[in-house]
Amino acid sequence: MLNPHIFREKLETAYCWFANAVAAEDPGTTDHVKRLKVARMMITEPVVFDKFIVLDMTAQNFNSDTSQEDINNRLSALGTNLVALGFGD
Repeated sequence: MLNPHIFREKLETAYCWFANAVAAEDPGTTDHVKRLKVARMMITEPVVFDKFIVLDMTAQNFNSDTSQEDINNRLSALGTNLVALGFGD
């Protein structure tokens, strides 16, 4: 992977972005409480599902050259998957 430290910085930025986005969403959003739990997990060390997220993004050829917006968008989609996998329970 090219510049893995840059990819890591982008991923950590995405964790913060996701947490802020979920905290600001309408409480009536489907699975809001579960999404809040997942968002809190993302900004708490260690992130228990970090390996899952890194492997998913790596499999999709995400790397240090991937835009922050693309990483954020993929993380948002993975947030839904994490809830489905039971991380927000």
